[in-house]
Amino acid sequence: MTAAESGARALALLAQRAEESPAQPWLFAPDGYDWRWWSWAQAAATVAAVAAGLRAADLPPGSVVHLSPAATPGALLAWLAAAGAGFAPCWGMADKTPFRLECAGGPRPERAGFLLLRRREDGPEERCPLAGGRPAGGSVTRPEAAARHRRESRPVLLRGRGTGEADDRALVLWTLQREAALVLEPDPGALAATLLWSRPTHLAEPAAVLDRLATVLPQIAGGRDPARRLRRSLRLRTVWWLGAEAPAVETVAFFSRFAAAPRPLDLAAEGGEAEAVAAIRPQVRLEAGR
Repeated sequence: MTAAESGARALALLAQRAEESPAQPWLFAPDGYDWRWWSWAQAAATVAAVAAGLRAADLPPGSVVHLSPAATPGALLAWLAAAGAGFAPCWGMADKTPFRLECAGGPRPERAGFLLLRRREDGPEERCPLAGGRPAGGSVTRPEAAARHRRESRPVLLRGRGTGEADDRALVLWTLQREAALVLEPDPGALAATLLWSRPTHLAEPAAVLDRLATVLPQIAGGRDPARRLRRSLRLRTVWWLGAEAPAVETVAFFSRFAAAPRPLDLAAEGGEAEAVAAIRPQVRLEAGR
């Protein structure tokens, strides 16, 4: 699927979730020293407002709109809004794209106003404010606790990347299909700490990131018995690697010991729709210690 097609599919699912469980939390993101969240209904309302602003901005039909690749709720919702307004989302060639949609607060989600920036050849860039909305719900102690719904624990996916790649967008679709909470950590250096704090059930990152996590997590756990702390803190059920490169054997052994052995991304096997799988790739079996 193209970015516009997957965005349209995500919009339909988001509308369904907002109707069925409007107050249920979906997106979690850092807000300074706090964490805040968007419910299905709040996310859907923000997307609708931004999409309406884009349609009123008098852009040519089907225009390419450049978006931020940051792992923030604002960047994710901008993708859905651009697709919902009938435009073509793009994450590359920013200098060649006349239209740019971004959060007024940059990577910080606490000021989620949206700006449409229009490049002009004969003058300065035009800045057109669209819509905005501070995430409600206040701070949360753990995304795990906020993800509980009807006495059941939902899947919680942690991501350190935005929506710039097909795999990333497929994972957003997966959270919508599975009613999963999505924890976004835009700071690569904080990903390991967020993994321990948020206690996700699912993790999906490139092999290089998983290799780094396997090295850093025991250091962060600390104490006389870091292995015991990791067993108590980690509740990962599924670890996916993104891309063609597999994690190191030591990384597979680490996650196999404390969580789940990493495997290639295959969302169809995890309850997602077949069309949500970003790419058909050979399923490489990688066993710990081999």
